[in-house]
Amino acid sequence: MLDFGHTIDQDGRFQSFSHSNGGTTDFQWFEWIKPRGVSMCMFTALGSGGAGAAGTLSVVDTNVGSGGGGGGSGGQSIVMLPAYCVPDVLYIRCPRGGVPSVTGPGVTAVSLAPDTTANNCLLVANAGGNGSGTSAGTGGSIATAATMLRGTGLGAYKLLAGQAGGAGSTTGGAGTGVSLPTTGLIVTGGAGGGGSNLTVNNPNDGGAGGDVGGPFGLNQTAYFFGGAYAVVVSASVPGNAGSSGGRFMPGLLLFAGGGGGSGCGCYGNAVVAVGDNGGAGGRGAFGCGGGGGGASATGFTAGAGGNGGPGLVIVQCW
Repeated sequence: MLDFGHTIDQDGRFQSFSHSNGGTTDFQWFEWIKPRGVSMCMFTALGSGGAGAAGTLSVVDTNVGSGGGGGGSGGQSIVMLPAYCVPDVLYIRCPRGGVPSVTGPGVTAVSLAPDTTANNCLLVANAGGNGSGTSAGTGGSIATAATMLRGTGLGAYKLLAGQAGGAGSTTGGAGTGVSLPTTGLIVTGGAGGGGSNLTVNNPNDGGAGGDVGGPFGLNQTAYFFGGAYAVVVSASVPGNAGSSGGRFMPGLLLFAGGGGGSGCGCYGNAVVAVGDNGGAGGRGAFGCGGGGGGASATGFTAGAGGNGGPGLVIVQCW
């Protein structure tokens, strides 16, 4: 259960639901029972985030390794309607976050029955896409009235598309970062992974992973950081992992995607040392994209992409 900054949960009037990322199922259905004595209900849903892509491998002294693209965030949907229009029992579908190279498990939903048929759905929020190669995952598509007929026909609603992730580096440099969008979306995509430039006969640092920036003007451009440059001094070095996403600050319902992993650094034309792999991308928070992995050299392991964050549903009644 999320900590909502001392929000009072009186007789089930404030509840949150999400998939357990440790679970093996693609999605979980939960039963919600309407509390007694309420006149209004508001439902907020986040689609699950897409996974970041792994970095690519390069050949020492021959070419450039690329970072993986970050996963896209899920879409966001809010419906508010009179309690007399809400059945006593609803069913809430929460999917797991995206996993690299695996198709996502579909929509987050609140429904009259445990299925996602449009005529049953009070609201839905679509999942973000996985990163693929250096390309970022797409943001979850905006939900439509036609896919959630029970909510849009009876209440007020706000529907937002998700945010795309950051692209992975194709030059051996830094991955592309992402920032909290200004659309009203409370989630971000994942940042892109850094590359590895192994084409020169000189010490060459690995490219940094992309950062995730927040909404605050506090002389701080990033709040969740990508893997730092893999600084080469006298030997090849592995890339660094990106940080996993989370909430931008306690009590504020804004979530961050994972930072990108950095690429490994190469020293001269020497064979890259054992263990000089790319840095892994960080996993996304609720509804957020995972970070892309960093590049490495052939014979070693490129950084894995981070998993996307699971879908989330928040229900408040008063």
